[in-house]
Amino acid sequence: EVEVTGDTDKVGVHLPPGQGLLVLDGRSEEPAAIARDEIFAWLNGRIIFHDRPLAEVVALLARHHHGMVVLASDRLRQFRVSGNYRLDDPVAVIKALASTVGADVTGIPEIIQIVH
Repeated sequence: EVEVTGDTDKVGVHLPPGQGLLVLDGRSEEPAAIARDEIFAWLNGRIIFHDRPLAEVVALLARHHHGMVVLASDRLRQFRVSGNYRLDDPVAVIKALASTVGADVTGIPEIIQIVH
């Protein structure tokens, strides 16, 4: 069991076992049951997500990609995606996700990727 407090939250959120929440931009979302296969996929060199905003997925990928990823519009940041990808080539994952949402990728691998 843990208590989670975001930078802008006034009161901490108590999480019992099997519950989790996402903290983005200093604000925590509502607690929900965690999807263990998604959370621990990185242990097997994978990233798994279901119905997540593209911005959230890109933030998760940032842990495995040394370069910067820029989503050029709010529409792209909010676009919801699902997938199961290998983490050994994060640029390929970014390109596949961009293709899924009808976007293009411009950039220099390992330095910057711009999804537009």
